[in-house]
Amino acid sequence: MKTAIILHGMPSREEYFDIGNPTPSNMHWLPWIRQELIENGVPAETPELPEPFLPVYENWKKVFEFIYYVHDYIFKLLNISLILVFGSKHVLF
Repeated sequence: MKTAIILHGMPSREEYFDIGNPTPSNMHWLPWIRQELIENGVPAETPELPEPFLPVYENWKKVFEFIYYVHDYIFKLLNISLILVFGSKHVLF
């Protein structure tokens, strides 16, 4: 069975370090879509990306490589430019 991987967006540095906020993977509607997928028979995960307020390709690449090698496909909610950079260096599907 395939697993949906839901990636969070880029919070501001202030939003990221505000102790009143949940982790980026638990912000906004991500928990809802994850639960909906699970309830409809689609395994889903919401991994945390390192320093999401300041994406560094090499750091995020490790997360994408892990996802790529462990899971069949990626359901993404992420800055499209990062996906394009990663996709230009690796065959994703």
